[in-house]
Amino acid sequence: MTTGRRVWLGPAGVTALEAASLVVGFLTQLLLMRSLGPAGYGQCVLAVAVGVGLSTLTDFGFNFSGTRQAVHWAGEPARRHRLFWAVQLTKLGVGGCALSVMALIPGSGPLLPAAAISVLGAILFPTWYLMARARLLVAAGTLLAGRVAALGAIALWVREPQDIGLGSVLNCAAPLVAVALASMDPELRGVRQPCRLQANELGRAFRLGASTVWINAVPALGNAMVQALIGALGSHATLGQYAAADKVRAAIQGLFGALGQALFPASVAAADGARPRNRLPVVLLALACAAALPLALAPEFIIGVVAGSGFSEAAGALRVMSLAVISSTAVLGLGTLHLLAHSLDAAYARAVFAGLLVQAAALAALVPAFGAAGAAGALWIADLAALAAMVPALRRR
Repeated sequence: MTTGRRVWLGPAGVTALEAASLVVGFLTQLLLMRSLGPAGYGQCVLAVAVGVGLSTLTDFGFNFSGTRQAVHWAGEPARRHRLFWAVQLTKLGVGGCALSVMALIPGSGPLLPAAAISVLGAILFPTWYLMARARLLVAAGTLLAGRVAALGAIALWVREPQDIGLGSVLNCAAPLVAVALASMDPELRGVRQPCRLQANELGRAFRLGASTVWINAVPALGNAMVQALIGALGSHATLGQYAAADKVRAAIQGLFGALGQALFPASVAAADGARPRNRLPVVLLALACAAALPLALAPEFIIGVVAGSGFSEAAGALRVMSLAVISSTAVLGLGTLHLLAHSLDAAYARAVFAGLLVQAAALAALVPAFGAAGAAGALWIADLAALAAMVPALRRR
């Protein structure tokens, strides 16, 4: 088997499983949209976005920094074992602190159940370690099983707008099912015995995660901020219309996100000189262009199938978001597979923060005038700002 085929074989399997997850995700969101209506769905989306933000913060950058370290220690099982428990204990502390702070915020009560389930799943499911140990299919397969279980529960128990809280919790519960299944994997059985750690080991783990915590946490927390801004600048119904379109985009974007993350270890190896020049971002971007075309050509049909009646405004937002599929994939590909693979973390951080600031300003300008379509345009503008901020670092490569 050639080197190129080895690089793509595991990620291709992960992408196939993620494609199946897209189908499950579409069905889940379809059920929620039709059961809760635009306003109720907007509230559900906000609760889930906060949960995702806190769970991503709980992961604390280890999906990149922990993966990199475990890849470097591939031949040292004892060090990896200690790293595993140092990372998991750090995640426990970070997640507990994040939930405690959130509980102190006035009006956060309705959001807490979904947030707590999300944080617990992030603590227990070691995505970073499965990635580093080339157990990509295990991670993707068990998460798919968890999403199927959540879909079944939503179909059974979420029937009307009053079920917003239950729908939000079930929407965040997939990692808890996944960890029960993944715990049978030999790689996780090999590290399940806790070890006694020194304080300095926990300190090193904290610093390791802190070096890349912003990579996923800032966009996820930024997404929660975006949902809140759209609701405040428009209404819960505006947020529901935007979210209906964004769920279609995010499902496709999630596919490329999973593929990009699966290709990250190979990109690290390419940056270390173990493989030829890294062309993975170019391939990723070409695939995104193909995926964006149906969103631009038939948004009304897609929204009609996914959301049903009452979400007509989402079609215009989805057409705009077809551009964001391409721009967001470019940010992902160039950021993670080039900048992070070469340990240019600060350059990527500046780009992410620049995009988030520009998006907030664009939302303030566009949502009152253009509603959900304006919010979609703000996402595309933010990606362009992030790409522009990456240019200086990319030129140095």
